[in-house]
Amino acid sequence: MFVGTWPLVRASWKHSRSTVLSWASVVMLLSLLGVGFYDVLFPNPSDVESMQGAVDTNPALTLVMGPVGDLSSTDGLGAWLTVGLGAFFVGIGMALLTVRSSRGQEDDGQAELFASGVMGRGARLTSAIVIGTGGSLAAGLLTAIVATVSGGTVETQLLVGAIVTVTGWIATAFAAVAAQLGSEKQTANTLALGVLSALYVLRGFCYSLDLPEWTIWANPLGWMGQTEPVTDNIWWPLLLGVAFASLLVGIALFLQSRRDFGAGALAPKPGPNHGKIRGVGALTWRLNRSNVITWIGVLVVLGVMFGYFTADAADTLGKNPAVQQLLASGTASQDDFNTQVLVTELTILGVVAAIPGAQMLFKLRLEETAYRIEPVLATGLSRLRLFSSSLALAMFSTALHLGLAGVLISLVSRASGTDMGMRDVIAQTAATLPAVWFFVALAAFFVGVWPRGRAITWAAIMASFLLTVLGPMLQLSDWVLSWSPFHHVPSVTGADPTWTGLIILSAVDILLLAVSFIGYRRRDINA
Repeated sequence: MFVGTWPLVRASWKHSRSTVLSWASVVMLLSLLGVGFYDVLFPNPSDVESMQGAVDTNPALTLVMGPVGDLSSTDGLGAWLTVGLGAFFVGIGMALLTVRSSRGQEDDGQAELFASGVMGRGARLTSAIVIGTGGSLAAGLLTAIVATVSGGTVETQLLVGAIVTVTGWIATAFAAVAAQLGSEKQTANTLALGVLSALYVLRGFCYSLDLPEWTIWANPLGWMGQTEPVTDNIWWPLLLGVAFASLLVGIALFLQSRRDFGAGALAPKPGPNHGKIRGVGALTWRLNRSNVITWIGVLVVLGVMFGYFTADAADTLGKNPAVQQLLASGTASQDDFNTQVLVTELTILGVVAAIPGAQMLFKLRLEETAYRIEPVLATGLSRLRLFSSSLALAMFSTALHLGLAGVLISLVSRASGTDMGMRDVIAQTAATLPAVWFFVALAAFFVGVWPRGRAITWAAIMASFLLTVLGPMLQLSDWVLSWSPFHHVPSVTGADPTWTGLIILSAVDILLLAVSFIGYRRRDINA
């Protein structure tokens, strides 16, 4: 059953090692920021106190990063950044890599070519799992080595590296099961990333609302936080992660042995007997409707969760001694803190909403490389109409996704007793849209001008998220923070909002879109 696994592993590793290194570099950077550059970022005790205060007065960071410990040491900050966020990024990377090395090879025909040789039925899936687990191990080891060399405590950094590794193993196992359930690579990716993202958000939700401890233990990603690096360094919860990943791998191998080549439990729905598509707009909608509907569900769930979180954050902030001192002195009001939470929430939701927008533009490129665009253009349809149809749907859907989430934040928070006015939420949502559309315009630019650079869009989305969420806490300069488009979004309900940055950002969006139209009209199809 497993004949030919190791030759396939060696061949796949040559194509995957750069991807593994890219994802490992993200978590290494976070660890290096917390450990290696701690004294540079916070040279004085007052800087450390300021950073700790900024974290304590921003409950949204608990939602994103997990529980906040003592950040007054290099190990404390490094572990919080790495375990709270870096390990999740490694999990995403390993899940995508596992699906690409298994279901992706079936979609593009490579697996059929391999199967024609001397190769067991389970060799392809096993090799994909080996690549994912090996990549996770490499990321964990590199993280531990970099942090230790930078001045971290050996025991703590070994535990942090092990957390990164086990998180990657769990993600790899989820992806292996998803590759057997989905009949296409895109479906398998959606399943794997959907489950991982749900577990990640639920983990932060349970921590931020201080729910019963059993809710953390019910979440595989919650086990990683129970290791309590720096303070107690508990190793045994990692054994639960290893056992859970092993169970999922066994399920994946069982499903692999029972399904037909190229098939999956979630088969695509057959089309109608007679075509009903009339026009390029209907075609664009048909290609992207599942994506739009799926992300509507995601943003609706996040909007409801963030609405509850907003109400709880108001109570939590009211009990914070530092916040009470600011309120008593008149330096800040409760509305100021509510606005800060709202801006942070909409920034996170804006990053999420940018993902399907970019996917819709890249879907056009995928149709192009599959040689399905040329027959459409042969009907007399112009390139600009085809391109503008995908772009219009991408921009409209991102606005719809973010708008729905914003409305739900207002409704749920108000029902929970927090005065978050609908008008203020809608205004802040509208001000966030140009930052979201920047990534749509960036994706359009690469599709129209340089399709091979599409990965830069995903890197930009990730970098913007890190800069916006972690940048102020790390006291980075405004010049560094300005590289994130969300840094230019003003607080609309503030006393004196500054619109200059948002106007410049909108102009950059328009420029990118104009260049993308020119590029798509002039470049060769499939080039």
